[in-house]
Amino acid sequence: MVSDIKIFEGRSALVTGGTRGIGFAMAELLLESGAKVLVTGSQAEGKGPQGSEFFQADFSQEKQVMQLVNFIEENHSVDLLINNAAGYRPSTFDTADADQARRVHEISYITPFRLVHACLPYMKKNNFGRILNIGTLWTAMVCRDRSAYIGSKMALIGMTRNLSADYAHMNILSNMLSPGFTDTEWAKNISSEKRKHIEQKIPVGRLATAQEIAQAALWLLSPLNTYITGQNIFIDGGVTKSHQF
Repeated sequence: MVSDIKIFEGRSALVTGGTRGIGFAMAELLLESGAKVLVTGSQAEGKGPQGSEFFQADFSQEKQVMQLVNFIEENHSVDLLINNAAGYRPSTFDTADADQARRVHEISYITPFRLVHACLPYMKKNNFGRILNIGTLWTAMVCRDRSAYIGSKMALIGMTRNLSADYAHMNILSNMLSPGFTDTEWAKNISSEKRKHIEQKIPVGRLATAQEIAQAALWLLSPLNTYITGQNIFIDGGVTKSHQF
């Protein structure tokens, strides 16, 4: 495993939404691999893996986002930026309103934009940076009731590609990692019948673990990745290519 060696010794990482699920698993592996890790969460009582630093920020609140931006600019030099936090509100176009869509985009696109802007000067100065935006399999497949959420993730794909075009020559690589169905908190809240139905549609035959997603993320963030940039990589057990949903 990538985390078996201190491949990130001397590097600092920011993981948004790092208090649970995939974000927590990524932060944990980064710590095990030698990185200094700052995680964010929307709840004041939140915390990341042991050894990480925590910053409370609700990304739907601009004031709190800007407090995080200022904190980064004044106190932290970020080598590895992982935009994992996302806003999801089930909605179709006729049930959503512009304010709801705006809130989702604030969390899933505008905040990552601001964080990239805050982290780029240090990355450019050191001629090294890794930016990893966490996407979704629903940018490759059709799913009902996710209009604002999918729209925000499609915008994030565009940002990922443009960052690659603008900064790859400075050894700043930007990618998106799009997980499939993963055994995190949401899986505990669905029925066993629904879970079985989902698993039957996945070629691998099961949900991913958060650790599997985190291992893929670590490789993309690591110095082992010297050439992959501007990509949206699906780690989904083959579901986006099976056309079964």
